[in-house]
Amino acid sequence: MRYLILLFFVSSFSHAVCIIPKEKFAVWNEQYAHLFEVVIEQQKDGAHSIYVSLPDAIEEMPLDLVAVALGGFDEPNFFSLVEPFEYQGKTTVWFVTKLHDQETHALTVSYGDGDCGGISVQVPIEFN
Repeated sequence: MRYLILLFFVSSFSHAVCIIPKEKFAVWNEQYAHLFEVVIEQQKDGAHSIYVSLPDAIEEMPLDLVAVALGGFDEPNFFSLVEPFEYQGKTTVWFVTKLHDQETHALTVSYGDGDCGGISVQVPIEFN
């Protein structure tokens, strides 16, 4: 029974076992970065509302998951999945943040069926 539970546990987190080389991300980022639209709205309290429009599919691979990383891709201070929704006719993710000490913000957007054969694009959030 323990082995069955262990097998279930490991198989439920199969998204986490793919390690994508930086070179592969660089190729995908160059090919697909133009498909993402980032809109930043500054709020009165100093926070920023971030809206990112996403394509529903890339190369016929459906949107799989979206994650936000604060502090950079390599060593984030915070990392969380965000849920896409329909906004003004586009698939969009949204989050609110405050800038602290030039902290970087970015999204990782994955397409495919969750295996290692999909496409992942890193979308930097650039503040002016």
